[in-house]
Amino acid sequence: RQYISKKQEYISDIQVVYSNRERPPIGTGWEVIDRSSTGISSALLNKGDEPVILAVKKSSFDPVDGPLPIVSLKLVLPGKGEVIPTGYRALERSLNKGKFGGPVMLAFRVGIPL
Repeated sequence: RQYISKKQEYISDIQVVYSNRERPPIGTGWEVIDRSSTGISSALLNKGDEPVILAVKKSSFDPVDGPLPIVSLKLVLPGKGEVIPTGYRALERSLNKGKFGGPVMLAFRVGIPL
């Protein structure tokens, strides 16, 4: 059997930050995702007028007092008729701030990690 350690950290919050106008959240547990999983700088991936970055907050898992972790992410393209899946919430800001293409929404679901 696998048990969940209270000391293990999970992503408990996520924010879209438009980096030309805003600063990412700072404080306990917040991290800016500034590179892809392959190490490419986010500046090279965001070539629009308004670079977009993600900030995530990591928290220890506590099913009684703590926030539930984010366990699933989905990209939703409202311009293509896609809707937020049942059980998911969407961030209020689009991941696409460029001149081309429609909004790209990030939807997430929280729950007990497996």
